[in-house]
Amino acid sequence: MLYDKTLNITEEDIEKETDLNRLQEWKKSIEMDVINIERTSYLTEDKASMIRANDAKSYKKMMRRQIILRMHILEHEAHKARKKEKHVQEILLMRKFMKLAKQELPKEQYRSILERAKEIIQYKK
Repeated sequence: MLYDKTLNITEEDIEKETDLNRLQEWKKSIEMDVINIERTSYLTEDKASMIRANDAKSYKKMMRRQIILRMHILEHEAHKARKKEKHVQEILLMRKFMKLAKQELPKEQYRSILERAKEIIQYKK
């Protein structure tokens, strides 16, 4: 289980988060931590400190990957929801259009247009 003590978040917190802005903030914070770790590791000559810094950097990068993955999942879900909503709106528009056309057009003209549309989409009953 991954845990970031500066943000006080776990891998589970990331998986449960639904706010893209919060995930973006976490990602930026972790990226800044990685940059700071890299800076300090260049300044030290102690082998043990360099190893700890490298481990910390790897750990932070794993957290960053988890956050990015969660962001992609949320963006995909939002895209699917928008696509479904658009499809529902198109169906409602089609129904309203058909109802209005049936009311406003002469019966023969309406049926002619309807049959032509069925031919175009190769409608089979």
